[in-house]
Amino acid sequence: MRIRNLALLIMVMLATAALFAGGVDNKTNQNVGFVRNVSRNTEHQRPETVLYNVAGMGFMEDGLVAEVGNQFLYKKYTNKLGTTTYKDEEPVFFFPNAEVVYKKGKWAFGNAFAVAGGGGNLKYKDGTALTYLMMGPGSPAHSLDVYSVTFGDTTAVSYSINEKISVGAAVRVLYTTQKMSMDVTGIGETSYDANGWGIGGIFSVHYKPTEKWDLVAQYRTITKMNCDVENKEGALAPHIQGSFDNDMPAELNLGLGYQLGKANLSMSLNYYFNKQADLGNALTPNNSDYDDSWEIAGGVDYQLTDKVLVSGGVMYTKNGYKKTVNNVLSPVIDCLCFSAGGEYKLNNKLTLSAGALYGLYFEDKYQMDSDEIELDRTVIAGCLSATYKF
Repeated sequence: MRIRNLALLIMVMLATAALFAGGVDNKTNQNVGFVRNVSRNTEHQRPETVLYNVAGMGFMEDGLVAEVGNQFLYKKYTNKLGTTTYKDEEPVFFFPNAEVVYKKGKWAFGNAFAVAGGGGNLKYKDGTALTYLMMGPGSPAHSLDVYSVTFGDTTAVSYSINEKISVGAAVRVLYTTQKMSMDVTGIGETSYDANGWGIGGIFSVHYKPTEKWDLVAQYRTITKMNCDVENKEGALAPHIQGSFDNDMPAELNLGLGYQLGKANLSMSLNYYFNKQADLGNALTPNNSDYDDSWEIAGGVDYQLTDKVLVSGGVMYTKNGYKKTVNNVLSPVIDCLCFSAGGEYKLNNKLTLSAGALYGLYFEDKYQMDSDEIELDRTVIAGCLSATYKF
């Protein structure tokens, strides 16, 4: 086995832990509210509106309100070649979000911090089907350890034109970090770190034709990012590039909501423009050729009592992968997500929220020359958050 062949296989390691992503890397689960109800695009009562519907801040109550939360994720990613299955079961314990909104009269201002892409570790202790295929017969034992996360900080403003229309805009700054370590018996360990950042915009409009109806349209621009590679170590270091593109694709978010008695019903549609983005890696100057992706969700929030709200929802995601374009370590495949949870209002200032989500992914195959690798994944999430009105 030549070192060059080993270097080529590392390019599959770079997109990791794409939990509930409709795009290749875009995150839908940026907030705890998503875990209890996957349809978020008409949100306009909680500070998470900064993440899902910037214009919705214009319909919040006057005052200052903040939320902090965290998601806990169990995942099992598998890739299978013949009768041999390779798997990662590394849990994610830190997946935070925090938002704050201040509204007075027609104006509202907000800020949010959340995971915009990636978000966890992948640990394949026995390698993967793809790495063994690329190494060829007699491949040495090896392990992979990859970490990737893109944090987003959003600063937003909205203005209520009248009682029916609010418009909003925001600046989102993204910071991305990738770390890779591969330990090959007889060759040793190769590792590197990569970091980059970029700035994008968000434009939003929320229309309420009546008190019961909500219509929302929001567009996030592409965020161009170039990652600088640092701390290259090991035998494969000469084959690792000094930089590569890692854009966050643009997306269009649409929402439709209706208040039916004590139940708030909503539908959300997200479309991800993956084709517009340069999605590269540290091993090759070529960009991955993913198709665009989309997802559709429906959900309900029901006010059971003055203090208790219960929620649920379902979302279908159609990802933009192809038979020969995918990520074996973190499979990009279609799925159904089922969510449930609720809120408990302790008093007029403090509200606690909890939820759980199950991702049902549809097994598919990755084609490498004459070989087929079966890809599958399972994701289960839980969450907790606290919202406080000052």
